[in-house]
Amino acid sequence: MIRTRERKIYVYIFAVSLLLAFVFGAISLYSRVIVEVKADKIITGTVKILEKYETAAVNEADLKIINENYKAAYLLVRKPQFFASYKNFDDQAFAIKKIIQQYDQIVANNGSFEADSFIYINYLLNRRKAGSYLGLYTAVVFFGIAVISGLAVLLTKVKD
Repeated sequence: MIRTRERKIYVYIFAVSLLLAFVFGAISLYSRVIVEVKADKIITGTVKILEKYETAAVNEADLKIINENYKAAYLLVRKPQFFASYKNFDDQAFAIKKIIQQYDQIVANNGSFEADSFIYINYLLNRRKAGSYLGLYTAVVFFGIAVISGLAVLLTKVKD
């Protein structure tokens, strides 16, 4: 027979795992639906402007627009999604740290980005997308734990 205190443990597991699923899911969905879509539109629009000038030099007005777009996109993807943190010790994080240092200086000094900066900003965006997918998968796992512990709460009998 299962005792009452074991039921309390199941209730706590249910509550904590449901809370974690909600937090991870909300943060990851916000990143997926708002931040990443916005950054992707900015990068795509900038690439379309650059495609007009395949071999010709970019005029000053478009160069200013391109630079502002790169700056806006970079500022959106600079802060990583919590599962894609750049402090992690993987081979991609080392390269990303160098990109961030260089682009932070450009933004701080109000400098101009190079024409091929969309490659690196897109790299940062892809890293953020990978982190948000991992966050969503983690939310699903915690939701599964919440469902199982919720069923355990319902199936346990309180000792009279």
